[in-house]
Amino acid sequence: MTDFRAKTANASRTWGLHRCTGKRVLDLRCGGGFFLYLLTQLGHEVLGPDIDEFPLFGDLINLFGVPHVVWAIEAFKALPDLGARFDYITAFATRFNRSAERDWYWGPAEWSFFVDDLKQYLAPGGQIFFSLNRRRREGDYYTPELREFFLSRGASVERDRIYFLLAGLATVECDVHGRKPFEKNTRSRSTLAPRLRKNSRSSGV
Repeated sequence: MTDFRAKTANASRTWGLHRCTGKRVLDLRCGGGFFLYLLTQLGHEVLGPDIDEFPLFGDLINLFGVPHVVWAIEAFKALPDLGARFDYITAFATRFNRSAERDWYWGPAEWSFFVDDLKQYLAPGGQIFFSLNRRRREGDYYTPELREFFLSRGASVERDRIYFLLAGLATVECDVHGRKPFEKNTRSRSTLAPRLRKNSRSSGV
């Protein structure tokens, strides 16, 4: 847990989120919501989809007051209607790309569908960041084929870290007041989460 807190805190500093406010961040499989809670304290707007599997995580989410939606990420399954666009989409220590029953991990086809689906939720200049778990049997993070796929899609790849800055889009900057208004589908933090809960469903995981 200490290592995870350090990684998420470092990520917020790397992206300069401690120096501005008003960004929208979608953290996939948000767990107990620590990263999103940290961002709310810095003045950002957040949302965290995750499965309803671990009671402790649910208790932490409620304690932190982090907006979230129950949703299982699966191969070739589109995300629900998020109703907004985000400056950053993140996923730390990913588990959704592995089938525990078959000890099988997503390949280029699954990741391609997923990345393409995420792109529609990015604000102009939006960025995607994944931190992958090691594959249990092989001990590495991805196959050579999958690494080449990430690179072919314009990602920066460094050990477990996969970082996308979409081609042709400028880096998101804070305005002089520390905020950047959204062009469409603007929602306050208080109204974003209820809409998602209405449109979401649990997969029974």
